[in-house]
Amino acid sequence: MANTMQTDLAVIGSGAAGLAAALAARLAGLDVVVLEKSDLVGGTSTLSGGLVWAPCNHVQKGAYGDTEASAFEYLKSCFGEPDEPDLWHAHIRTIPRVIETLESVSPLRFQLVRYPESFAGRPGSLPFGRHVEVQPVRVARAGALAKRLRKPLRTSLVTLGEFYDLGFKFGPMRAALRHPFLIGARIALGQAGMGLGLVTGLVAACLRHGVRFRLGWRARELVREGGRIAGVAGEGEAGVERIAASRGVVLASGSFDWNKEMQSRHLSAPIAAPVVPSAMEGDGQRMAEAAGAALGKMDLAWWLAVSLDVKKSLDDIQVGVPVYAERGLPHAIIVNRRGRRFTNEAAHNMAMALLARDPATGELANQPAYAVFDRQYRARYDVLLAIKPSDPDPPWLIKADSIEGLAAKAGIDPAGLAETLARFNRDAADGKDTEFGRGSFAFDSHVGDPRARFPNLGTVERPPFFALRLHLGGVGTKGGVRTSARAQALSTTGAVIPGLYAAGNAAATWFGAPMASGGITLSQCLV
Repeated sequence: MANTMQTDLAVIGSGAAGLAAALAARLAGLDVVVLEKSDLVGGTSTLSGGLVWAPCNHVQKGAYGDTEASAFEYLKSCFGEPDEPDLWHAHIRTIPRVIETLESVSPLRFQLVRYPESFAGRPGSLPFGRHVEVQPVRVARAGALAKRLRKPLRTSLVTLGEFYDLGFKFGPMRAALRHPFLIGARIALGQAGMGLGLVTGLVAACLRHGVRFRLGWRARELVREGGRIAGVAGEGEAGVERIAASRGVVLASGSFDWNKEMQSRHLSAPIAAPVVPSAMEGDGQRMAEAAGAALGKMDLAWWLAVSLDVKKSLDDIQVGVPVYAERGLPHAIIVNRRGRRFTNEAAHNMAMALLARDPATGELANQPAYAVFDRQYRARYDVLLAIKPSDPDPPWLIKADSIEGLAAKAGIDPAGLAETLARFNRDAADGKDTEFGRGSFAFDSHVGDPRARFPNLGTVERPPFFALRLHLGGVGTKGGVRTSARAQALSTTGAVIPGLYAAGNAAATWFGAPMASGGITLSQCLV
């Protein structure tokens, strides 16, 4: 097949990882084309809160005592001794430079955001200063691609910091009504925050510096010439094409959440409800493996508890709705079908408990799971950030006037649920969770209600009672191409594959199973 396009570097995928790679290469003087399978730009990144974990970032202005050594120590407290410490060092050393560079070459401006690390209090952790987010960006800065930006599932009119600080986590519509001037100004100026704001700024910078984009172009196979990767074959509007890339190919095509075969082959439990675009089918991992690349961390994912009751779709396919408020606010618990709590619901890594299996049967012990709450919760907070207290109860929300009746309707063991609630209510009245310590950790407080006597604890005792079924979801898989500290793809023998690079969720995470901090996903994309 003859080449239909010549370039220096072909970048597959237009999420934060692909855009950052394309921008860096263009700033280095290379001719770059971004090849995006979807007809929309932004990938999973536009769906995110836009949080970036960035130790030693310049926005701190040296005020918080952060060091590379302490950030490394924190990672070690989360994951143990690293197999490849050079990767951790590279990440910690590079991310602050990336943040500062982006401010000089793009419309992005970063600010600190109050967001605790997942295991705040462990050695090396920092109470404040490692998390940054972008200030709102005018979507029009994305120029010709502004109308091609993927839209988030929820509002992008506020920043993540505002989402928490201004009460949007309790009820977005009510919070918006309390802050009409802020929301009105954002609408009038056409601004976006969170992940959409980050992607907008990256796209604007890419266009300003001359990066080309091809949308609706699906990569199928890497082209090898003379012992190196020299291009990619695929198909777009013009049919089958081959793009020659003299300096190589960057795989930034994302995760494999929507590839059922790869899920069943690699993951310890199926992702029942992905929260990613349908284009995330593992194309990069598949092509790299065919080219001799080693894959790693393929059993890991960025797990979330989600609901399928509120209908949300991406690319006309239903996706899961992340469960946030029901995990951390007072007057709610999460139980399994035996009616038992099985983890600290407010913990950042709560969803990992949904992976547990019964040692006797091998079945998933905590699936299905249910959020159980009462009239006190229903009167104060939105359900799934969508159903306001004043709204009628939707038909999918299980409701009963007694715990026994609720258990019968939901399929939960009534004796187990009654026993669990009796203990939890005693603990909630005392303000101390004796079973899982909910409310005693910094991250718990962050997702709680600071207006309440106990931000994370409140009795579940006033009828009517409600139950909401939860599913195992994810915002991306963590497994992909094993890489060097310079993002070079490694072969199954450990050698660098010339001309092949990987980034974001198409690359194997440099970290382990738990989430060490919010924002570490995008942090990996930008490095």
